This record gives sequence, C-alpha cells and structure tokens, in this order.
Amino acid sequence: MWAYDLRSSKDFALIVVSIATFTDVFVYGLLVPVTPFALEERIGVPKSDIQFWNSMLLGVLGGSMIAAALVFGAVSDALGRARRWPFICGLVLLGAATILFMLVKSLAAMIIARAFQGFATAVCFTLGYAIVSDHFTQAGELGWALGFTTTSLSLGWFLGPIVGGIIYEHAGYYAVFAPAVLLVLIEIVLRLLLIDPIRTPSIASETFDETAAVFNNVAETTPLLGKAPHPSVQRNAMVVLMQSPRFLMSMFGFCTMNSLMVGFDGVLPVYLKELFAFNSMQVSLTFIALTVPSLLSPFFGNLSDRFGTKWPAVAGLVMGVPGLLLMRLVTENTQKDYIILITLLVWIGLSFAVALPAFSAEVALVVESIEERNPGIFGPDGAAAQAYGLTNAGLGIGFAIGPIGAGWVRVQYGWPVMVTALAILLAVAVPIVLPVTGGPLFAKREEDLEVEGAEQGL
Repeated sequence: MWAYDLRSSKDFALIVVSIATFTDVFVYGLLVPVTPFALEERIGVPKSDIQFWNSMLLGVLGGSMIAAALVFGAVSDALGRARRWPFICGLVLLGAATILFMLVKSLAAMIIARAFQGFATAVCFTLGYAIVSDHFTQAGELGWALGFTTTSLSLGWFLGPIVGGIIYEHAGYYAVFAPAVLLVLIEIVLRLLLIDPIRTPSIASETFDETAAVFNNVAETTPLLGKAPHPSVQRNAMVVLMQSPRFLMSMFGFCTMNSLMVGFDGVLPVYLKELFAFNSMQVSLTFIALTVPSLLSPFFGNLSDRFGTKWPAVAGLVMGVPGLLLMRLVTENTQKDYIILITLLVWIGLSFAVALPAFSAEVALVVESIEERNPGIFGPDGAAAQAYGLTNAGLGIGFAIGPIGAGWVRVQYGWPVMVTALAILLAVAVPIVLPVTGGPLFAKREEDLEVEGAEQGL
C-alpha cells in the first residue's frame, strides 16, 4: 500500500518530472562546450564557419521543438491524464539522439541528431509540466512546484557544460555521452514507476454535458433577440488559448528569455574560444556563473504564488537589460575583462531565475481561470498539455531565432552590437508584458484578462 501511495504521490511526480527536465537539459548542456570543437575536429568545418554552424544546429533543435510541442500537447490531452507512454517515447527519442550525436561523423548526421533532440525536449517539457499541473492543484503550490522544476532544469544547464567540458578534455569525445545515456535509462524506469492520477470530477467535467444541454434547451425556447445564458460548450483548446492575452504574453515571455539563454549558448563558447583562447573545460567552467543563480528559482516561484506573476516576470526582464549593456566592455583578453564577464553572467543568470518560474506558473493559472469561468470549455480532460505545448513552441521559437540571430549579429557586427541587441530585446519586452501578465495592471487579480479575451471569441 505504501508503495502505491509513494508512486502516486505528488512529491514523487515532482521528482520524476524534475529529473526528466534535468536529464534533457543536462544532455543539451553537455554538448554546449563540446560542439564547437567537435565541428572543427570531427566534422572538419573551417574555423570561419564554426559560429554559423554552431548557431544553426541550435536553430534546427528549435524548429523541431515547435512541431513536436504542438503535436504531443494535443495527443497527450486527447489521452486524458494517461501521459505515460508519450512521455516514455520522448525519453527513448532523447536516448536515440544522444547515441546518434555520439557516433556522428558528418554535418548532416549532426543536424539529424539535433532535430531528434528537439523533438525529445518538446515532449519532456510539454508533458512534464502538464504532469506537475495535474498533481499540484491547490492554490499557492503550483508556483513553488514549477520553481522546483526550473531549479532542476537550471542544474542540468549548470552541470551539463561543466561535466561535458571536463570529460571531453580528459577522456575524449565518446566518454562525454556516458552520463547522458545512464540518466535517460534511470528516468525511463522512474516514469514507469509513476502512477498517473485518476481524473476526479471537477467543475469542468461535472458540468460539461449538463451546461451544454441547458444551453441547447434554452436556445430552442428563447427568442432570437433574447439574451441566452453563456454556453460552456467544448471548443478547440488551442484556439481558446491563443485568444487569451495573458496566455500570449506567457508565450512571448518564454520566447524572449529563451532567445537570450540559447543565444548565449550559441555565441559564448565560440567567443570565449576566440577571445581568451579557452579550451572546452575552461568554457564549461565559465558557464557556472550563468547558471548558479538558478538555484534560487523555488524562492522566486514562491513569490509568484504569494504576490502574483506580474512583478517577478517584469523584474526578471528589467534586470537583464543593464547586465547585457555592460557586457559591451568585455572585448580584450585581460583578467579585468574576464572578471567583468563573470560578474555580469551571474547577474543575468539571476534575471532568468526571477522571471522563468513566473512565466511557467502563468500558463497554468490562465488555463485554470478560463476553465473556472467557462466550465467544460476544454472538455473533460482539460488543456494543460496543449497549453504547455504552445508554450514550448514559444521556447522552440526562442531556440530557433536566438542563436541564429545572435550568431549572425556577432559575426557581422561584433560582440558589443550583439549584446546591445539582446538588451534592446528585453527592454522592448517590458512594456509589452507589464500590462497583461498576471492580469490588468490596475485591477484586482481575480479580474482575469485572459477570460475576457477568451469570451470575446466564444
């Protein structure tokens, strides 16, 4: 009995999802410091083209994320809360991508491996966040839970480059992938052990058929000019969500922050190699500064639960602007420039830790509010996975445009112009996000803007 209770508990579900997000990002991070060297040494890419292909590979990953996130979100919600096998398929695909990347000896094969990795990332993130949303349904706990998953994500982002760089430097290319394959196998076992929650009747499922029937009966007996009750008829979840201003802002926020994060992943290793003549291990150790602040993500997620998502989301965007502008100073191979770089990377990493849990929680809050005010609109199985599928499509857009755009600007105009462009991106995002995220700026939190936007399309 205790084993069943453990396997079906929300804490175990959070552990499983957190390990999955850690594993996915760890595998991604392993390759960040290694890829520029692998392109040159294994594939034979000329030094002048390394920046282009390093960024392009991340763009391929982003493109495949977009397609897979939309498909698997819809498939998962169609299966209700039985998300086990789609999730396991994603993990198997991640393992296949890892092995393919390990064996790759051509640029085409490396592109295919990155595409597989993008599909796997979309599945793990989309279904993982949906599983957390399924289990953490009480008020005031979702932001904390998503902050915990953000921490695991950031730990993978933190440890992946370090482990990858050190192993590559001391044990060679093939050894880099051993911890990745082991982690994938462990996560598959854990996901098999996790028991999905039984869907208990909720407002949406209890009233879905009843309210639709009432509306139909009223429609038959009410004059054309009369005012009928508001229907709660099931609609396409993606259409409803895309009509929500708050949901669009959460997608936009994810896309913006991810463009910045992955833009650095595409450019910083190459820039460190060129400016400071760093090897893969030195590149990986530099990334510690960018990822350590993410350990504070649960704390900032808790703030989102207590005070709303608006101000943490906006604060994270605002914090990143001065940090990026000051990075214009890092242009010489000196100790002073490196110290400045490390300090600014810590500050920018802190901005990620502040903003990302808020944007994550906002997705679930939007879905919950729409369902509460429009019972049955998403049908008996809800729309959590489709919501996170759309959000991860936003992440995929960030993966696609961030590294390609940042890499192109750095090659064409240099490092100072590139970091300035990223700062402008965050600065422009602030007035866009501020009035909408977390509800209207000068209204009570319960007056949810996304409901108004959704109802206008009903």
